[in-house]
Amino acid sequence: MPNLDLKYFFVSPQSQIVQMAATIAQAQGFKLYAVGGVVRDRLLELLAADRVAGDQSAVAPTFCNDIDLVVEGQAEAGLQVAIALHQQLSQLVTANQLESDYGTARLLTFAQFQTAELFWPDFFGLGSFTLDLATARQETYAQPGANPQVQASTIDRDLYRRDLTINALAVEILPVGNDPFINQDQNIDIVAGQNQQIVIAKQQNSRQPGELIDLFGGYEHLCQKQVYPIRSGSFAEDPRRIFRAVRFAQRFGFTIAPTTRDEIIATTASGQHDHIGGARLRSELNYVVAHRPRLAAEMLRSLDELGALRCIDRTLHIPGDLSWQLRRLRKWLAWFAPEYPIVSGAIELLVAYLPLPDHLHNEQPIEQINQTSQINQTQRSQPLPNLPKALIKQRQQQIERLDLRLTAEQIKRQGKLLQLEQALENLGQEYLGGLNGGDGLLLSPKPQASPKDQEPQDQWQTQPDLSLASQFEIPINANINPNINANKIERLIKPSQVVTTIEAYDPVTMTIAAARLGNIDQAKNSDWSISKNSNENSTSLKTWQLRLLWLYLTRWQYIKSPLSGHDLKELGYSQGRTIGILLHKLRAAQLDGQLNPFDGSSSREAAVKLLAEFDRNN
Repeated sequence: MPNLDLKYFFVSPQSQIVQMAATIAQAQGFKLYAVGGVVRDRLLELLAADRVAGDQSAVAPTFCNDIDLVVEGQAEAGLQVAIALHQQLSQLVTANQLESDYGTARLLTFAQFQTAELFWPDFFGLGSFTLDLATARQETYAQPGANPQVQASTIDRDLYRRDLTINALAVEILPVGNDPFINQDQNIDIVAGQNQQIVIAKQQNSRQPGELIDLFGGYEHLCQKQVYPIRSGSFAEDPRRIFRAVRFAQRFGFTIAPTTRDEIIATTASGQHDHIGGARLRSELNYVVAHRPRLAAEMLRSLDELGALRCIDRTLHIPGDLSWQLRRLRKWLAWFAPEYPIVSGAIELLVAYLPLPDHLHNEQPIEQINQTSQINQTQRSQPLPNLPKALIKQRQQQIERLDLRLTAEQIKRQGKLLQLEQALENLGQEYLGGLNGGDGLLLSPKPQASPKDQEPQDQWQTQPDLSLASQFEIPINANINPNINANKIERLIKPSQVVTTIEAYDPVTMTIAAARLGNIDQAKNSDWSISKNSNENSTSLKTWQLRLLWLYLTRWQYIKSPLSGHDLKELGYSQGRTIGILLHKLRAAQLDGQLNPFDGSSSREAAVKLLAEFDRNN
């Protein structure tokens, strides 16, 4: 069993804090252990450098933003050490015996689970840092999937309750200069599993400083690059462990062991964990979608293949181009809704793929509505009817029942998303009618394929220039195919019609809708094609809809009437309702290019002339 040199285990500021915790624990008669990820990741660093058995000082430790420590001793031992550590750090900083960064930690306690954490928002310029201090404990489950009931126990039993063998690794932390107390007495623990009993031979007091505590073969599995659970029945006990198994396998480039994979599939196929929801499941989903788009999509695809998405809903499946969608979602949120958390947007994108409720208000099977996305768009001549309010309400209730801790606004947005997508669909039908079977709008050339080791790119992922000077650089009709005659151009969708249709929706809803339009390369060759020729510049209806959202968010929403309400009052218009109507008409005219005169006059002068024309016609 390898030994870890604790002098090179943590970066310097973290090492000092951990040593203080070890001193506090020892003074109270407790034992302190580093457990889980910090041990696993240090071993991976040493394995990569082939230094497990060599000079470990040659491999500098990496800053770890989340360190788990376990305190063995008595009930609430972890809480006691955390509180004492927080107080001592504050006192030493106040006395100018420690740098001020040490004293910026916030203390959070969780008495129900006998744990606490110290959180530094910015730890010595290295980023956020969380130090978790937990009481060594064992867990029991009232029923599969339920939250655990905990009680204080030993480090060995604490490791037994964990999810995967590669995460059940520990090493004892001793204050520098202290020799361990050696006790040759051997204790035997009987740990009850779901269908078995495991006898763990403990020689805790005979362990040497830095000796790896590995009761389940986790180090060997790290070397083999395979993921195993601690014991059989672990996934049935807590199905959220499936999400962690997939996440760690994808993150480290490991494989899920064949026997483990079979156990996961058997567990999910049983249906006993369908639709469990809850805060802990939401937390696991947050961890997944927080990864890079390609990696997050691979994790979700694996979870789908293993049947684990049934924990959200048994009918939920993900699309094949989810990586593209997550990438566009991230970029568009950063540009058009920068304050909105990307993780929240990704969760909303995921649940949007939950199939619609069983029936519409008029009892028409939803399958018929879902099939409309598979019909060749050129075969439709009329817009779809408006979605009934009953369906929108059913959708919101359906999302709420998932119990993924979505806010009321996020649940409501799922109904808005249905409405926006149908609004875009209806605009497409009117557009098709305007083309009358002719060519489509010309957009940017087909993007070059990305190398396999790079994230996918598309033309909708180039950062827009949102400065005011850029808003009117491109003529509104610059993308119309010059081969379309003037009569057809007049029948195309006008920008003002698009703005009137979609401006009621918030940027987050538009961004999710844009993401769901998917990989535009795939769309070019799908049944969504609306062009009869094979020109690479012709585009699909999906891409045309994406273009509308892009133009609105980057340009059209910023275009206003050249005259203000004050200007209209000076021109003699006094009624509030009349002024509102006129401002709307002037903005529409500005959007549609009707106030861009070629005689050298200004848009304001053109607007005054248009008002006179309105007056004559009315």
